[in-house]
Formats: sequence, structure tokens, C-alpha cells
Amino acid sequence: MLKKLFFCWLVVVVFVMSACAPADTPADIQPTDEPVDDGGDEPTPLPPVGLAEDFEGNLDAWETGADVPDDPENQGSPIPWSIELSTEQAAAGQASARFFIDGKQDDGIIWLTHPLIAEPDIPVRVHLTFDLWSASESMNTITRVAVYAGPQQPVAEGDFDQSQPAHLVEGWKTYEYTLETRSSMDGQVWVAIGISVVWETTVAHYVDNVQVEILPGDSSAAPIDDPVLLLPESAVPIYRVSADLDVDGISEEIILTGWGGAPDSLDYDFLQVFVIATYLPGEYLVAWQSEQLPSNRAEPLLVEDLNDDGYPEVISIQSMGASGQTAYLLGWREDRGYDWLRPVGGYFDGLDHFGENAVRIEDTDGDSLCEILAGYGSAGRYTDVYYWDGEAYTCGETLEDS
Repeated sequence: MLKKLFFCWLVVVVFVMSACAPADTPADIQPTDEPVDDGGDEPTPLPPVGLAEDFEGNLDAWETGADVPDDPENQGSPIPWSIELSTEQAAAGQASARFFIDGKQDDGIIWLTHPLIAEPDIPVRVHLTFDLWSASESMNTITRVAVYAGPQQPVAEGDFDQSQPAHLVEGWKTYEYTLETRSSMDGQVWVAIGISVVWETTVAHYVDNVQVEILPGDSSAAPIDDPVLLLPESAVPIYRVSADLDVDGISEEIILTGWGGAPDSLDYDFLQVFVIATYLPGEYLVAWQSEQLPSNRAEPLLVEDLNDDGYPEVISIQSMGASGQTAYLLGWREDRGYDWLRPVGGYFDGLDHFGENAVRIEDTDGDSLCEILAGYGSAGRYTDVYYWDGEAYTCGETLEDS
């Protein structure tokens, strides 16, 4: 069976100018179903850009990526992970792509990404389907399927749509997505497929039969005066602030959304944060979105340069259950782009939030730099105090409520 690793339909515009043809030109042009520009007002529609991958050859056209924690058993090195061709499982043919990750740290995401070429700087709709193999069916969310489409390569976990869990069936299952984004100034659209660890386990998945179709997007989806309409239809905006997180002179819109709750309800199944950036004057792009946050309520977003590094942070205080409380700090990092400001050391080391029972942000030592006090344990008995060390908030001491 002939299989194509990669295909891309090219635009062919045929101009038939019989008046300019030589007199001896044969008149045997056959009718065609292809659209022809007849000089009218309507432009010739562009055919779709596509990709078909069955992993029967090699991975040369793909790039691998990962956002994983360090291996506690091998300091300074990331946890073991790999993406490679394998003949152990195949939805069709003889091979597939095997995704392996040591997720015992309850963290980490790995992916394959591929560039496609579309028209420059236009809204596009990316239709993505693929088959994914899981070793077992589970009612628990062990791993999540991660997908991405955008004008740049993904660099971190927060770039991905992780709305669908894996392990829904034992064996192969087809996943399907429609993602709205925009091509880059040079016409690139990056598509990525990966897995994200949720449960503390070592896991392997297989991916096969990747099909991508890129079509023109709906340019009217986000009127220039309402970038919030770029949010998914079912996301309910709760709080919104403007902040120039990357200090480029143009403010981003940071929007906290709720999912699964009624419009008149304070409680949601989970929360999620979106960053909407100005792509061109009057045109917007979802530049970053968080993973699903296991919170049901939140306070208004705050903007403050907590650590006096010249870059503002967005503070989201959220409630987890009846009494739990946690804080997410969103900022810009030169090496990661938009991302959570994650704690270093202490009980919350490497997590995306501070605090479980209670959290406070205040300048406790009078040095004009805010500390973060994150409570945990029964009734918030313990509090880890995080100090800014110039690069990260690092745990300096643990207080106990006696």
C-alpha cells in the first residue's frame, strides 16, 4: 500500500488567454473542475494545506520537544523520556510513533511537532485527527492527550490543549480536534501531538495515522474591538486584566475563565487562564493558555511586579474545595515565554501554584520584595516561606503553627 509521509497541495492558477495564443496552438484543452480566476470580483479559493503521516518511514520531518522536571535520582538531568518509531503497535501498516515518559514525578509533557506552510498572516482552522493506543482503560485520568496548532513552535506545557484524557479505551482510539489559530508572517503553522502526565506512573502510548488539514479560518470570529471572542465558546470569562507582561510596549489581555458552571453560579468544574496578545494593530492571537486548574472559585486578578525585576506578574488567588486556597503567578520569562512562576524547594517544589490551605503575598522582611507564604497540612499547620533569590521564589524556611 502506497503511503505518503507528507503532502501539501499547491495553488495552481491557470490563465487562458486565447487571444494571445499562436495561431497554430491546438484547440484540445480539456474541461477541468479546478477553479479558474475569470477576472471577477471573487478570488479563486485556495485549496487546503495538509499532512498525512503513518510513521512507516522515519521521523526526519518531525521535531521532538519536552517540558519535563529533573530526575530526582539523577540530579541535573531530566526524567527519562523518548519518542521513536516502533513496530510493537500499529493502527495500520507496520509501525507507529512510541511516546514513553517516566511520570513518577507526576509531571511532564512530551511531543512531536511539524511545520506546514499556508498563506502568510491569516486566520486558519486546523483539523487534526490521529489514532492513539493505550495499554488499558481507566476511569482515572492517568495521562492527557496534548495537541497544539500555532504560528510558532510550542515550548511549554501551557501551550497545549489537554482537554481530552488518554486511557479512555484499551487499545486504539481516534482523537479529533478543530483548532483556531493564525499563520505566521512567513506563512508557517506548527502542529504538535503529545502526551502529558497526570498520574504518578511510567507510561507509553503509540500514535499512528496522523491527518492534518489546514483551511482558512473565520476572519470575523474576533471583531477588532472584542478579543475575548477568541476564547473557546464554552469558556465563561470570570475576571480580566490588561498587563504588558513581556514589556514590549503592548499590553496583553489576561482572562480567567470557568468551565462547567452555570452563568449565575460561583462554582465551576475547573478554571483556566488565557493570554490574548495583539498580533497586529486591531488583530489578536491566543498567545498562551494554561492547563485545567483544579479550582472552583477565584478572586479578581491582580497585577504587580512582586520581585522588582521589571516584569509584572498576574496573581490569581483561587479556591480548591470548601476551604483550600492556592495562588498562581503568571509572568513572562525570556527562556520560556508566558508561564507560571513555579516555586523552588519546600512542599510545593516545581508545582504551578503556591499553597493548599492558605496563601499570602507580603513583604515580611521590609526589603521591598514580596515573599510568598504557602500553607499546607491539616488546617494549614505548616507554612513554607518563599523568598525571591533573583531567579526564582525559593523556600527559605518552614513555619509551624503550634
